[in-house]
Amino acid sequence: MAQRAAVAAHAAARHADHDAAVAVARAAGHAVATAHAADHCLGVVIYGAKAITAAGGSIDEELAWQLARLPSRLRLLVTSAMNNRRFQATTAGTIFMREKAVAGRRRNRGQDTR
Repeated sequence: MAQRAAVAAHAAARHADHDAAVAVARAAGHAVATAHAADHCLGVVIYGAKAITAAGGSIDEELAWQLARLPSRLRLLVTSAMNNRRFQATTAGTIFMREKAVAGRRRNRGQDTR
């Protein structure tokens, strides 16, 4: 069941016309695929960051919003994992940090990223 949902989400991504929609569909596909392979959870981070950047949003604001809604025991787990060098060395961490840098450059050039 989860695999079918993941495949359907990725199919939707192939038909999407906007970069943000593609990234959101791929993030959803990876989120569902986490049910059969935990490593897919990294795809949510990767494509979530891409979706935010493509939509002109702020990754820092989105992350703050998400963290504020987590129970405190999970918030500590997530923030410590994101600050861990192992996470930053993963593909997900690298892409997440790259997307943050892209958003920062846009902000510095005066392009509103909200």
